[in-house]
Amino acid sequence: MNGARQTYEYFLLFVKTAFTSKVQVFFILGFPLLYMIAANMHWFSEPPAEAAFTGLLVMFVTVQVFITGMQTVMNLVTAREGGFFKMFTFIAGRRGPVVFGQILAGYVFLLANTIVLAAVTGLMFGHFSFAVVLHASAVAALTMIPATLALSWILLLKLQQQSFGAVMSISIFAVLFITFNQVVTGALSIPFAFVNPAYFTYQIAMHVPGVEAGTPEVSIWILLTIGTVYLAGGAALLRRVPLTSSILRT
Repeated sequence: MNGARQTYEYFLLFVKTAFTSKVQVFFILGFPLLYMIAANMHWFSEPPAEAAFTGLLVMFVTVQVFITGMQTVMNLVTAREGGFFKMFTFIAGRRGPVVFGQILAGYVFLLANTIVLAAVTGLMFGHFSFAVVLHASAVAALTMIPATLALSWILLLKLQQQSFGAVMSISIFAVLFITFNQVVTGALSIPFAFVNPAYFTYQIAMHVPGVEAGTPEVSIWILLTIGTVYLAGGAALLRRVPLTSSILRT
């Protein structure tokens, strides 16, 4: 019970930080929203079919999930490099409440921004409904925690905060380009879903009832297996994350 209370306390701290961070709001809501509108200006004069809209919407929800996962890991890197990770862990007595408080904060932050993205674009393009918002939120809710834990290995790298920001920016565009341009298909889809959380998220989205995003390349049972490996492997890996910077003295 004490661990759950500590996790809740850190969750409140981190979620407050997330909602007041202009940078996080821009990258997780502003960037996908502006890009989706800018790339589909013609939809204002000629509204899209529902299948086209929902298909594109879950692509941008996938973007939100991947960026949120990367941002959550980056927040933990920042806390470690600044000595806050060690301080919070000392106060809590263990690292679990600190780590999972950060992940849960990202989870709530993502859901709120996904709802806004689905609602705003639905209103703009004539496809606003409770079902559309629910389907988009379901994709985010099902995939955010596994996708984040799949990226937890980054915490083992010897990277400073400044270097991590550059790596994050490059990897986001590279991974999303590969994910949405059918670079990998057929027999390679399964290993690609395993090593690429964004592709895993997009494949899950195609299995969500009511989402018309195309035909999935990977079966739902294999995706559930990959998700389980993400959860178990990520949770085990987080226990080995160093509390102090391997580069700086914190």
